[in-house]
Amino acid sequence: MDSLTVAKKEKYLPQIMARDGGFVCFYCKQKLSMKNMSFDHLDNNRTHNNIENIVICHQSCNIKKINYAEYQSMAKDKLKLNEEEFSVRVKNTHKNTHHDYTSEIGINIGTYDLVESYLKNEITTDGHVSFNDALYSIVYLCKQKIGHGSEPAVRRHLNTLTSSVAPYKITRNHSNEKIIVRRNNN
Repeated sequence: MDSLTVAKKEKYLPQIMARDGGFVCFYCKQKLSMKNMSFDHLDNNRTHNNIENIVICHQSCNIKKINYAEYQSMAKDKLKLNEEEFSVRVKNTHKNTHHDYTSEIGINIGTYDLVESYLKNEITTDGHVSFNDALYSIVYLCKQKIGHGSEPAVRRHLNTLTSSVAPYKITRNHSNEKIIVRRNNN
């Protein structure tokens, strides 16, 4: 495989955003836009297209990384962390056991999975869900199911799953209440 395909970029973006804390540059931590975003190969190998090797960043930060030791070090450390987490997930999958909800990454994955599942179930059933009800219901479910759950973490995942490239969007109903619905193009 020579380069990261458009299909892989579309598949990876929501996962990368969930893993790395939203639609922000991995290197400078500033907010991204679709115009200035790029996918960066942490190891600089454009044929190594596993998600563990990919982050999102500003195009300018991607270019800066070429000669900037701090960004190179960040990339090396992030790749190592991603590969270690991937290895843990694979082991857990092969053991057919439940997730490790004691590590920060395990909690983040468990919370994201619960947010995604909740939205899918509620919106499939009712066509929409109140943003506030979803937020606080998911916080409750997270505390019940994985023993952890904070409003800011759930809010981040809701924002990820309602971003411009995600399957859901936030809109307002006739009472001007924020609701979450499925995007028409999905």
